[in-house]
Amino acid sequence: MSVMLHHLKRMPHYANIIASALRFRFHLRQYRGNPLILVDRFGGMGDVISCFPLLSAIRAKYPKAYIVFRTTSALIELPSLSGYVDEVVEDERCDEVPRSIRVRDIDLNSFDFHFAPQHTTDPGVTQKDRLSHIVDAFCNQYDLVPASRQPHIALPETYRVRLSNEIHAVRTGSGPIIFIHCGPSWPVKEWAPSAWAELTRRFHSELDATVIQVGADWHYDARYDAVPRIPGAIHWIGSLTVTETAAAVAGADLLVGIDSGLLHIAGAVGTPSIGLFGPTSPHFHLPLETESVAVHSNVCLLYTSPSPRDVEE
Repeated sequence: MSVMLHHLKRMPHYANIIASALRFRFHLRQYRGNPLILVDRFGGMGDVISCFPLLSAIRAKYPKAYIVFRTTSALIELPSLSGYVDEVVEDERCDEVPRSIRVRDIDLNSFDFHFAPQHTTDPGVTQKDRLSHIVDAFCNQYDLVPASRQPHIALPETYRVRLSNEIHAVRTGSGPIIFIHCGPSWPVKEWAPSAWAELTRRFHSELDATVIQVGADWHYDARYDAVPRIPGAIHWIGSLTVTETAAAVAGADLLVGIDSGLLHIAGAVGTPSIGLFGPTSPHFHLPLETESVAVHSNVCLLYTSPSPRDVEE
């Protein structure tokens, strides 16, 4: 009975998945005259953004293709911001969605080409790709060279203007607008709330900065229910969509954050960033062309273990 109630509560969500599948199958028929390409990338925000140069290279090679990007519902807005995707298909890749209505069982024979770039930590990735920046690894796997290695987000101007106005409406000082992102992520990647509080205090006292804390309020691997609110920061946690978050970061003078998707967003919208890295190496994830600086510990794993989760265990 509890399982049935759970699925009844989730029916609106399932309806969206079914609608996505129907739209997808309609386009398969409609665009049969041109190449049909499926690109799969799940994982986190940074994984999807790091696919953007690969998408640009695919579009350059197949300019008339209809490109479908398949990812999770939490990131459903993101692929379209690359400017290279025609359709985004939602796929939970988890047991919450009854198997009978999952989109994941799409017949790959319907496509002319299928791209499923593997993360540098995935099993079977070559040693060269394992030691490459994630953007380069994704492109190397298909022998494609993008025009630019730096991912770029194509922001709608309406979002950019609205979020810029919202930022200036909450401005507290005459100095820079600084966004901070403290998590959530794997605990091994995070910084102590007391350290964030001290950094925020110094931003105020030394720079007369406006400090805004952004990010989600949950993480699938987090061990707490809510992100700690940093004293002295304006809290926009969990209040923005993915597109709004990108537009907000674009309106900041600086992003300071842990190794996470928001560093990738900052790079993709051209906002300078400072990345705080613990046991992971900035060599693999820091923005390639946008101004950025990494602060990291003396011990870097260089992702020689499967994932940061292993550090905790």
